[in-house]
Amino acid sequence: MVSEEEKVTVRNNLFDGQSMLEANLFPDGKSMLLLRHHFFKSAAFATNIQKFFKDIHKRMIDAEDSMYDKEVPLNYNKWEIRDMFNNPIRASKVKFIFTPSSLKILKFSYIKGSQKNMYLHWQKLIFDESFGVCKTEKSTKFATKDNRIMHQTSYQMLNSMPLTVANIAKLAQPQKEYLMKLKDDHDGFIDHIKQKANELNGNEMLAALYERNHNIVYTDLFKKFRREEISKQKKYIQKGKILVKGDYLTLFGNPLEYLYHAIGKFDGQSISLHKNEIYTTLFDEDKEYVGFRNPHTAPSNVFVGINKKAENIDTYFNLSDNIVCVNAIDYNLQNKLSGCDYDSDTLLLADFEESIVKIAKELDAEYKVCINQIDSNPKMYILDKDNKSHAEVDNILSSSQRNIGRVVNLAQLYMSSYWDEESKGNKGNEKLLRAINILTVLSGIAIDMSKKLYKIDLQNEINIMQKQLKLKTVEGKDLKPLFWKVNGSKWGGKKSEEDDKEIYTKYETAMDYLCEYFEEIPNAKKMKKKVDFNELLVDEKIAGADRKKRATILKQVEELTRQINKINSGNLGEEEKKVAEIDKVRKLKFKINAKTKITEETMLSTIKYAVNPENEFKQPLRLLKVLYEANKETFLAAFKETSEKE
Repeated sequence: MVSEEEKVTVRNNLFDGQSMLEANLFPDGKSMLLLRHHFFKSAAFATNIQKFFKDIHKRMIDAEDSMYDKEVPLNYNKWEIRDMFNNPIRASKVKFIFTPSSLKILKFSYIKGSQKNMYLHWQKLIFDESFGVCKTEKSTKFATKDNRIMHQTSYQMLNSMPLTVANIAKLAQPQKEYLMKLKDDHDGFIDHIKQKANELNGNEMLAALYERNHNIVYTDLFKKFRREEISKQKKYIQKGKILVKGDYLTLFGNPLEYLYHAIGKFDGQSISLHKNEIYTTLFDEDKEYVGFRNPHTAPSNVFVGINKKAENIDTYFNLSDNIVCVNAIDYNLQNKLSGCDYDSDTLLLADFEESIVKIAKELDAEYKVCINQIDSNPKMYILDKDNKSHAEVDNILSSSQRNIGRVVNLAQLYMSSYWDEESKGNKGNEKLLRAINILTVLSGIAIDMSKKLYKIDLQNEINIMQKQLKLKTVEGKDLKPLFWKVNGSKWGGKKSEEDDKEIYTKYETAMDYLCEYFEEIPNAKKMKKKVDFNELLVDEKIAGADRKKRATILKQVEELTRQINKINSGNLGEEEKKVAEIDKVRKLKFKINAKTKITEETMLSTIKYAVNPENEFKQPLRLLKVLYEANKETFLAAFKETSEKE
């Protein structure tokens, strides 16, 4: 592949994958439903279709505008409009409007002789069935105490901009303060682990113990857990997870134009939004906001939109804060946002401080949008008895998932080299920039491979880009940026022995500034108080404890630990690992709950055995979690109750 700069005509599907559904059919608080049916997928937005049709009908009757026909029936209920196949439909009956791109069965129209015949066939098949709702828009789980919405950036977003040390320091200061709070504020730390409680960790159990006996925070077991949790949180932030004012919003393309197009009255010109104007109720009007869509690889992907009040959109659409209306007429939005469409694609829209908005605007002006001009590669697959074609498609989809991570990560190594060269005054490093452009297009191709193939060998193109990458070196060995140490392995998957041998150095790039910034965190206040874990337990005799039952529980937890370690050392992806671990935990929890009645003596005895260092039980925290979930009341009764706080 090569990257060339030239002037090209860009053509995109303006309403690709989106639809309009009568607003009264939506659940409260929702304004987008991703609908599926047989060979059908579309993001439906809450629209006052009937209000729009009635208003248009009235304007036609009154002949207020020359663009409207006057030869329409006076009775609204008799007015007919036409669908894409010129079939007449009573306007008063219309509740759902979708585009041909949403109806995938039209790709197979040759079976029925025409698209019109296939459409009629599809309607008969789905007539008595409901559409499935796959997802809706959702708001962030992050927020400040004064209820300002927040969301996380990714390392690709930060590293695609030439942010300075000062930019990073100002952006990340709140999270640095948060880390210090985790170190010094017991209540703050407990709130933190409550928010992060799940089926795999012991956070809920530790929070419950803290409410029962605050002295838990002075035990070695809790201190070790706290150190590890703060270290994990620090590394998590160093991966580019910076909280910014903003949220992921579902893209709704040219909604007003879509309504006029539905009645054949759209002439291709913008009606409400122009150029980079957007409209969302999430943010204030007449202000600029920065947007990123995933995948995001390069400066040319950074979007700046100005939020404009659009009264007609408010009139005819019932949109929540998590929808953003955008314009793609005479503005190359869809290519800029990595080939986005409108079948529920989302954009992280952020309210940055002025200096970062200025940087984003400079990028928008300076870096050209990458256009994929590689031809697709149609291929016929046969449904054969031995599933050979099925296996071939499966392999393509599987490699596609791996390649997405490879391409995006490789792009950030190129980006780090590019900004580092720029910092030295080597402006306009065209060779690096062209490589970044190629990787930007390759990332879109890797994602598109679930839908279509291109006339390139993707694996080979990635290998070529890998070989051409020139990093800083020492004694002939490549030096990776600092952030690569915390951002995972060579390709973003499981770490290998090769990754452990990597050598790192500082690059003048945003992500390395972030890594350094979080290495400079003061130590926590020294905690003078120390409490032995056994001091928290009630003074009861355990002579009546069932040692056989205790041994069984200990053995089960050890076996669970072995199974989880095996899962983590395997080749599964992160999400697959999580699912597999949860499955193992649930099975043990069910087994203990169903078959094991734990008495107070046995509970106390098992806890004492697990936390005794002499017994060298390797997973005391996991055991405590299992015991807590087996019988919360009996477990907590094993601990002294106190309200003492320091």
